[in-house]
Amino acid sequence: MRKFSGHHGYGVLKKLIEEKRIETLTDIFGCVPSSILAKDLGINYNRFHRIINDFPIDICFREIVRIAELIGVEPRIIFELAYNHYVDIEREKKGEPKKSKCYFPVVTRYTHMRKY
Repeated sequence: MRKFSGHHGYGVLKKLIEEKRIETLTDIFGCVPSSILAKDLGINYNRFHRIINDFPIDICFREIVRIAELIGVEPRIIFELAYNHYVDIEREKKGEPKKSKCYFPVVTRYTHMRKY
């Protein structure tokens, strides 16, 4: 078993999932940064980032189960989030609007520099 970071966002994330406020796999990064999640999963950050952003179908069963364990929910729920994310990416490729709404905008280190 890998060392767990104990990030406080996992508890918040569990509550948001139970309230049905998280719809896709990428929504979880509003509570737990992808770098922390990749470290807790014990996988390379670049691989994890590539899977989440470009190839969500390549995420392993083991990784989905481990994410569920970290959050404290059933793996079925994380499978649903991953599937919703996959559907959104496929819809976006076809030029259709995304089905889900992201409650947490993606934040980068340059977000504060953008002109709104």
